[in-house]
Amino acid sequence: MATFVQHLASQCPGRAGRSATGARSLLVTGSILRLLSAATVGAGVAAAGYVGLVTGACPLDLGIGRRVRPLGPQVVEMAAPR
Repeated sequence: MATFVQHLASQCPGRAGRSATGARSLLVTGSILRLLSAATVGAGVAAAGYVGLVTGACPLDLGIGRRVRPLGPQVVEMAAPR
């Protein structure tokens, strides 16, 4: 791992004066920020999806638990004088 960090530090012109441990801490900080930003985006998408499902703005219809019957003709007899 130390050789990779030293190689990375030597390849980046802006990091020429830094030690290998400084480059390693920069790598860890960058990966943590990337992980936090991905987690934030994922949590936002999950929250938006949950709110959409709960409010009915984005219904999820699986077609389970309902029967569909034809309406058919409706006849109503009324007992009334003509």
